[in-house]
Formats: sequence, C-alpha cells, structure tokens
Amino acid sequence: MSQTNKAQIVIGLAVLLLGTAVYFLDRPWEQTIFVPGDLSLFPLTPSVFGVIGHSLPTFTHIFAFCLLTAALLSHAKTHGRPKKARIMKKIVATYSIFLIAATLSLPVLADHGDNASGMSDRFSLNFGEFVTHNGTDFRLDSDTLGRETKLSLEDDLALDDSQTVARADGYYRFTHRSRVDFSYFALSRDGSKPAGSTIQFGDTVYPVGTTIVTAFDLDIFNVTYTYSFFRNPRLELGVMGGWYVCVLELALSAPTTGDRARDKATAPLPVVGLRAAYAFTPKFFFTASYQYFKLEKGDVDGRITDFQVALEHNTFKKVGFGIGYDSLDFDVEDNDDGDRLELDFEGVQLYTKVYF
Repeated sequence: MSQTNKAQIVIGLAVLLLGTAVYFLDRPWEQTIFVPGDLSLFPLTPSVFGVIGHSLPTFTHIFAFCLLTAALLSHAKTHGRPKKARIMKKIVATYSIFLIAATLSLPVLADHGDNASGMSDRFSLNFGEFVTHNGTDFRLDSDTLGRETKLSLEDDLALDDSQTVARADGYYRFTHRSRVDFSYFALSRDGSKPAGSTIQFGDTVYPVGTTIVTAFDLDIFNVTYTYSFFRNPRLELGVMGGWYVCVLELALSAPTTGDRARDKATAPLPVVGLRAAYAFTPKFFFTASYQYFKLEKGDVDGRITDFQVALEHNTFKKVGFGIGYDSLDFDVEDNDDGDRLELDFEGVQLYTKVYF
C-alpha cells in the first residue's frame, strides 16, 4: 500500500471520529440510534462544537467514507480484470458511500425542512484536485512497416499510473429546466525505460534494450446540455447530450540512437446520457450522471462511457465544498491514420465551489 493510500486512510478515520464525537458530546442520546445513555456526555460538558455541530456530521461522514473508499479502490490495480467486473465494482462502491453517508446523517437531516433552494442555483464553478488512477494503451501504425503492437504506456513505457491534477467543472442554468455543463482537466506524464521487446511506433523501430524516453500530454474537454424532464425542490432528473474531446500528444525518443517519433491527435466523440440530483437538505446534495456513446462512421470507430457521482455541501453563502468520483473509459480508432487510443481512468475529486 502506497504512502498516499495510508495517508488517505488515516485522514479518513480521523475525520470520521471527529464527526462521531458530535453525537457523544453535543447531542442528547435520545436523538441518536447508536449512543447508549450511559456513554453520552451531553449535557455534562459545555457545547464543544457550537452551531457548527448541527451540520458537521453530515460533512465529515461523507468526506470520510469517500476518502476511505477511494484509498481502497486506488490500491487495487485495474489492469487485467474484466471490464464489466471493474465497472460493477465502481458502481457498487460509489452507491455504498452514498447509502452509508446518508444513513449516518439522518439525525441531522431530520432537522431540516423540505425546501432546497440550492437546486435553483443559476451558476456554479468548481475548482479542485483530481486524484486519478490511469490505464492507457496506444497504437500508431505505419504505411510501410504495417500494424504496430499496442503499447501500454504504464507497463511498457513506465509512465505513472496515478497522478494528482487540477480540474475545473461548472454549469450555467439559463432556464428552469435547461443548463449547460462543462469540465476540463489535463494529464501530463513522462517516463524512461529500456524496451523489453522490439517496439514499433509509426515508422520508427526501437530494438530490445533501447532506453526510451516518453512524454504524454492529454487534455480532456466535456460540454453537455441537460434538459430536466422532472424537477421539484428536492429532486431533478434530466437527459443530456454533448461532446467529449480528447487532445493528445505522445512523443518517444531514444537518446542513445537519436531516434524520435511523435504523434498528435484530436478525438471528438458525441455523448448522450442521464443526470440526477437530490437535495437531502437545503445545503447538502447528491448528484450523478452517466454518459455513453458508440460511433462507427467511415474509418473512425469510437466508444465512451463516463460515470460521475458527487456529494456537495453549500457550507457558506456563495461558497461550498464537494467530493466526487469519476470513471471514464474512452476508446477511439482511426483506421485511416492508424491511430488507436484506449484510455481508462478513475479518480476522486476534492473541490471548492462558487455558486449563485
């Protein structure tokens, strides 16, 4: 287990204990379902958390369980597992987070009314860190040498399989039922490794044992439109459509021989999907979306699936916090140019949001 995973687990457990302490110190034992009367310190001690104790367990339990689950998921390698099994694991783990967090938050949620004004925010902009686990395969064929062997950038070229990057997301709601969402993040990785077998990349061949220096840059843009066919103060359901665009550049070089090869590509794919949002309280939300598309047109074959969930808390006026999970599978092949990209990543996003 990596140091990052250990730190996530330690922080998650500490935050979980902090939220649990509210029930022992600042809540009457009759209002909780797991604190025996003889263990409760209320009202023997003065209020420890004050007014923040009303919503602190809601935020800490959600944050802790998301962080713990992310640490355990990132520890397990995804390469070599059947894709359907990986997808089911992601979905089950994500909804386990949601159910546990919602259950532990019931004493807080019961104190709120039914109005969820945050569901009507016109604009939201999120900035945060995106902790990803990557699996990337790439192929560039040659007109003279024929089809290249598919390369695993992580296994064959020693690129990191995990990375923390900046990410921005947001939306603008221009009518009661219509909104436009956008997101952007970039992954830049490099590595160096002797070739374990002969590697062909386009018209360049790297013999066994040649040290290959690799640089890989990837920018991912997503713009979607959502129409909410069902909407009330607590629940929103909508259909969505838009575009995913991947802009990539992969460069291989061999310092000992001077051989260099580079490929640039832009891969746009349309997507359709579903979006849902539920307000537990006026400040606490759960959101989810699923996007999918498969395209076979001319020389281009492509497929994309994207599954996202998030928990958000509008902690202050115009400022809130959130934690999300994103799983993206992107596979596109251009038979004319001989390019193929298979991108599989999942990650946890921690962010601050500005809304109005």
